[in-house]
Amino acid sequence: FSPDDRWIAAAGWKSVEVWNMRGFSRMKLPGYKDSVLAVRFSPDGRWLATGDYDGQIRLWNTDDFSQSPVLESQAEIYHSFDVIVRSIGFDSSGRRFAAAGDQQVRVWDSPVSLSEPDKMPTNGAVSILKDFILIQNDAQSLYVMDINKDEPGVILETTHKNPILYSTSTDERYLAVTSDKQLQLWDLQNPGKPLFETERSDGRFNSPVFTADGRWFVYAVYHEIFALDLRKPDAPIVLSGNRIGIPILSVYSLKNWLITQSSLELLAWDTTSEFEKPVKIAELTAATAVQLIGPDSSLLVIQQPETFSVWDISDISREPIVIGGLFYEVHHDRWLVSSAAEGEGSFWDLTRPEKPILTELRAFGFSSIQNWLFYYDEEFNLWLLDLQSNSSKPM
Repeated sequence: FSPDDRWIAAAGWKSVEVWNMRGFSRMKLPGYKDSVLAVRFSPDGRWLATGDYDGQIRLWNTDDFSQSPVLESQAEIYHSFDVIVRSIGFDSSGRRFAAAGDQQVRVWDSPVSLSEPDKMPTNGAVSILKDFILIQNDAQSLYVMDINKDEPGVILETTHKNPILYSTSTDERYLAVTSDKQLQLWDLQNPGKPLFETERSDGRFNSPVFTADGRWFVYAVYHEIFALDLRKPDAPIVLSGNRIGIPILSVYSLKNWLITQSSLELLAWDTTSEFEKPVKIAELTAATAVQLIGPDSSLLVIQQPETFSVWDISDISREPIVIGGLFYEVHHDRWLVSSAAEGEGSFWDLTRPEKPILTELRAFGFSSIQNWLFYYDEEFNLWLLDLQSNSSKPM
């Protein structure tokens, strides 16, 4: 999907097809001679990049889907790999994009002003950030390359004894690398040595997160929760209030709240008060599922047998909205449909979750296409709902 939900692109054998979701038209992009393995829209939606089994990379202008003149005239110089193109990515600003294949990564300036790409070897996954590229060459090694330098090169290399996971802060300055027994925190502006590192033999590092305000780095080991102040990362503080002996399963950061999930309870910690006594959100059971949904992931859904509740994290003192149902679906981070055992369901706008837009939907089929919802009522009549005006008409 393009960022503005205007286009859908799908790739396959010698083919890339694009659907215009505003006019429901379809076009097939020409020129492909082998399987296309990678498709990606730029963050502004202006460009569609594709990479194929034959090593070719193409950029299409989404205004009219004409191939970029720069790419067309210099494709053999800039955009031909001697390996399979397996993935393509743009950085968050859209200034650069990268393509990765077997043993090779290339990075270009923005499609508007192409320059000779920088090349680097790889065997594994690649993530492109605003200023850096993260290359996980195998399950236990991570390399960071600075792509702002005149001669891009590796500024950080870390290898662990066990498979690693990594995450970055919102501003992409800090990098956390964790394995079963080891944790490292790096400042990518000063990558000479880890900003903080620790090892534990009594349990694995779990759910490392950066808080939304960028001040704290939080991680859990078994039942203990630690918070490291990035302004003075000398030693982490231990959060008190979680039940001793009950392992932490997940940690979430939402606005000014830190949410911790154990097998028995869900707690909320106020990051602005340096994690004073937590607020208990809910008692949990083994059958409980927790998910972040809604605009800006500001809503927390707690699903238990035959019911689930929606919490607005912007005001945690408010009572949750309790919705009956065995399961639910969320579309475009805004629209929620629940379904009960009897086949009845309800439809909710998560930006105004005080009450449902529709109820008593029976055996419905949910299909969200731009601003429309198709659904069946209790008598199995098919209706079309305009999501902008919340008005329905029969089909």
